[in-house]
Amino acid sequence: MINYRIRSIRMLFVILMTLAAGAQMAHAAKGGRSDFYQKYMSRPSEELIRIGKDYRLRKNKPDSALLFFTIVAGRYTPNMSAEEKREMVEALNMNYFIYSFTYLNYPKAYENLLRAHTISKELGETSAALYFNLGSMYQLVAGQGRQWKLYSKALDCYRKGVRLALAKKDMPTADMAFTNMTTLADVVGEFANTKKEWDLYRKAHTKRNTEHYKYNITLYEGTRLKIAGQLQKAAEAYGRLIDIVPDTERNCRRRALAFVEAAEVQRLLHHFDQGLALVAEAEKLYVKYKIGDGMQSVYQTYAIFYEDMGRKADYDRSMYRYYQINDSLKAYSLPSNVFNMGLNEKVIELNQEMDGMKERQTQHRIWLIVAVLTTLFFVIILLVVMRENRELRRRNLALYHRSLEVLKSDEMAGKQRKTVSAPAVEENNAATASSKYHHSTLSDADKDRIAQLVQQVMEQTEVIIQPDFTVEKLAQNISTGQKYVSQVINETFKCNFNTLLGRYRIREACRHFNDPQRYGSYTIESIARDLGFKSRSNFATTFKKHTGLNPSEYLRLAKEKNGL
Repeated sequence: MINYRIRSIRMLFVILMTLAAGAQMAHAAKGGRSDFYQKYMSRPSEELIRIGKDYRLRKNKPDSALLFFTIVAGRYTPNMSAEEKREMVEALNMNYFIYSFTYLNYPKAYENLLRAHTISKELGETSAALYFNLGSMYQLVAGQGRQWKLYSKALDCYRKGVRLALAKKDMPTADMAFTNMTTLADVVGEFANTKKEWDLYRKAHTKRNTEHYKYNITLYEGTRLKIAGQLQKAAEAYGRLIDIVPDTERNCRRRALAFVEAAEVQRLLHHFDQGLALVAEAEKLYVKYKIGDGMQSVYQTYAIFYEDMGRKADYDRSMYRYYQINDSLKAYSLPSNVFNMGLNEKVIELNQEMDGMKERQTQHRIWLIVAVLTTLFFVIILLVVMRENRELRRRNLALYHRSLEVLKSDEMAGKQRKTVSAPAVEENNAATASSKYHHSTLSDADKDRIAQLVQQVMEQTEVIIQPDFTVEKLAQNISTGQKYVSQVINETFKCNFNTLLGRYRIREACRHFNDPQRYGSYTIESIARDLGFKSRSNFATTFKKHTGLNPSEYLRLAKEKNGL
């Protein structure tokens, strides 16, 4: 019956696992999320954003960061709270940054930025990160078509981003916006208009020991000196700038920018060889970290150098490479009227909402079925285990009480000097014992006498607990031939000598277990050793053979009976 239950449970388990696997395969076929995605679906948005930032900024794993931000962005509903919408905007801004600067996937970057902009309008507020991302988007579009008006818009966004980030104590965004503001202001000739942000940045920044803060201060100072014509001091400042930023993938763009700015000063000083060497360092960084769009600025800088040096062939080659990269980037070109595409935005939002709703419904149904079946499986397992435990306990109690009755019966028989009754044996075993000794000359009276003597010796505990006690020593104790002793044990006690010895030793062990006041401090090993057993395993096997219980279970029941 038990084996049948086990087989049934195994079959149920196999069915459940098959269903679960099928559900997962079906889910995957329909575009289901990975196990990693599922693990974090129920986490608070604030926690997911924090984890995502850690992956992007500290661990430099943009793909993992993108996953966390996408989970948050996918939770958007029009009726959510203002704080939850702010979390959506933050997640979408982070997605924009990764798609734009890591994967160069400008359509996806654009899509996330549009959504962030729309939600911000619902809130009636704009985040510093959104200003920064708007600025980078304007700058990207302007760079593809050299549209100077968009450069001015980008600069305006960076300046607003700096001010708003400082007001909200968002130092990472303030740092990034300030870097872009400084370099773009130099390009468009509006560096003098950034003094307000420069003063505010130095006064309001709360983390002045960070590498990025020191980088920005040095970058701004070097740019100021370059524009003022103090080229030697500017070169020294840019030299310090290179030393400030470490050579890591996360800092690749800023370190390359430092080399390019330093090279520009060397060009103005007509130190062309030194300048070209610095440009080459920037190129190595972009190649090392596979930053394709960065190579565009490198070849543009090379072209400017070669033009000043009169090296037309090198100039033409550099411009050719520049336009090659520019054309490849235009494969992802964006419209210049970024925020005049309301219809397209609504279509994107509607499609996303519908796809997300269908996916969530499918996912919910699948996992609900799996959860119900899994719960049912474990409930069945629990019920089976509980019932088996109850049955096992009842059986063990019955065996324990039967052992007590046998012990009591043997003691009464011993007091009356009667032969202890042997357990019932099969008829063929009894017949075997009789046929073995059919030539024996022992009379029934002799057999009874020898049986009484054997019992008297076996009841002498100090004798039978000797480890070397054998049938030969038993025969010597009662002054009878070993052959006759073995015959009487087989015919009267229906067992061999070792079984009989084990029976009496186990009877003594039961007395020990049932007397906690005297033997409560003894371990099972010590009791087994004191009773002549050579090992705990041998004792346990013999004990279970005669009582049906393990020594530890018998001891537990004995303690319960005695209220311990």
